[in-house]
Amino acid sequence: MEKSEAKGRNDEETNSTHSAKFSRSSGKLTVRSVATGSSRSSASSRASMAAARAQAEAQAAKARLAYAEKEMTIKVEKARLEATLDVINLQKEADAAMAKAEVMESAAAQFDTADAGQELRFLPLQTTPEQKVSEYINKHSYTDLAEDNRETFQYDDDTYQNAECKQPIVYTPFFLKQEPMQYTFAPQDAKRPSKRDVIPQTLHNVLQPQQEQNQNKTADTTTSDLARFLARSQLLTGGLSKFDDKPETYLSWKATFQSTIRDLGLTASEEMNLLIKWLGTESSEHAKRLKAVNIKNPPAGLYMIWQRLEECYGSPEALENSLRKLPDNRSYAHQRLMSLRRTLDKKPEMKTHFVEFMQKMLDNQHAELAPPRSKDKEAWYLPIFGVYHPQKPGKIRVVFDSSAQFNGVSLNDILLSGPDLNNTLLGVLLRFRKEPVAITADIEQMFYCFVVQEDHRDYLRFLWYEDNDLTKAVMDYQMRVHVFGNSPSPAVAIYGLRMAAREAESEYGTDARNFIEQDFYVDDALKSFPTEAEAIDVLQRAQKMLALSNLRLHKIASNKVQVSSPFLD
Repeated sequence: MEKSEAKGRNDEETNSTHSAKFSRSSGKLTVRSVATGSSRSSASSRASMAAARAQAEAQAAKARLAYAEKEMTIKVEKARLEATLDVINLQKEADAAMAKAEVMESAAAQFDTADAGQELRFLPLQTTPEQKVSEYINKHSYTDLAEDNRETFQYDDDTYQNAECKQPIVYTPFFLKQEPMQYTFAPQDAKRPSKRDVIPQTLHNVLQPQQEQNQNKTADTTTSDLARFLARSQLLTGGLSKFDDKPETYLSWKATFQSTIRDLGLTASEEMNLLIKWLGTESSEHAKRLKAVNIKNPPAGLYMIWQRLEECYGSPEALENSLRKLPDNRSYAHQRLMSLRRTLDKKPEMKTHFVEFMQKMLDNQHAELAPPRSKDKEAWYLPIFGVYHPQKPGKIRVVFDSSAQFNGVSLNDILLSGPDLNNTLLGVLLRFRKEPVAITADIEQMFYCFVVQEDHRDYLRFLWYEDNDLTKAVMDYQMRVHVFGNSPSPAVAIYGLRMAAREAESEYGTDARNFIEQDFYVDDALKSFPTEAEAIDVLQRAQKMLALSNLRLHKIASNKVQVSSPFLD
């Protein structure tokens, strides 16, 4: 027994030794087997994941299919309900038409019966004071009978019994110029008339056309009021489009709004409320403030609201500003200034003239230092350069280049030129050659005589040196007056010139005003007079007339020495 157990242990040790030897001798083969098993396990894992994903997609598709079936069922039910509703509406219209036809046929049959002499039953009339009086008389027409005989008036709907019959009672309403209405009592053996037989035929014939006419008028009025009510309801619920506070769409919105409310008969208060509802955020604020100020005078408030809308959104300036915007061209103006500086450094005489001109402009307060510019505010910088007149080589004129473009835009592209108020050159020359005494004159720096509105001066900025010293830093300046080169400057100056003449006409005469209005070509005057005295008189009064508005008429010349000598500077 012990020998067998020892032998078994020896066999196990031998097997273990052989296994270890095999593992050591074939270690490379064992590693390869492990790697191959790992690859198979990874492939199996991927297949399992793919199968799980496919299973999930199948479940999702199944869920979508179930909801699609439910959705289809609901859509079918919705379509069925809509079709049923359409059928009900058609049935309603058909029943209404049938009812209307039956009523009209019944009325036609009654009228035919009435024409044949039979009784015509009418709907009860609206009770009026006169009818109430008539009913009272019908009810109490036996008041003169004996007290003890009243008990004998025992009757039913068919007959009534009375011992004696009185004379017919005649009742004539005070407002009708018709034959008397007869109330006749039948004999004892006659049938008692129904209550409608007691109604006087004459009164009924008179009141029937009046009632029909009043009913027609009432129906027309009701229909018109209903139409207005429906139109107003449609406006309040979406009949108009809301204004978007853009000037380019204001005119079309205004035309649509006014054409829509034209026939509604709105009051001023109603129109204001409707305007506030359909205006934009900014424009409705204007309307609300004006309505609050004029709460006791709605027509005035409505007028002011439309006036404010025209100013803010309907004016040419607002439309022009909304269509085009000016870019920031300060860098371009600085480049032009540096180019001018190089030119002035090369030409000392021109540099001297240029600095003198700028100093004179600053001394006369035609230009000023510009305030700090806010980033959100639009502005434009005018490049400057100098030019000489061919006949005046020692006098320079600084030009503000309003036509200079930056990114394809210039100031003159944005500004409105205004109306052409200038006289025709041909007309001025023809009148100039009419009389023997000719004169010429000029207005000194005409454009500089008219000040620009303060909030518009940001569009007339320019760059120049601090204190007019070319060795100092470049600063932002702005013009206070209209400049040569701006497209609206001629219209502004001519309008101001004529306004000055018109305001002083009562003091200096109509002929002086006519001279200023008809014989100027921009700032140059050409006029002829019959005599020297008349020429001197008109010129002197014209000078005084223009001086009231800070306009100086100078450089007066004439073909007659007697005329020009009193005006020598």
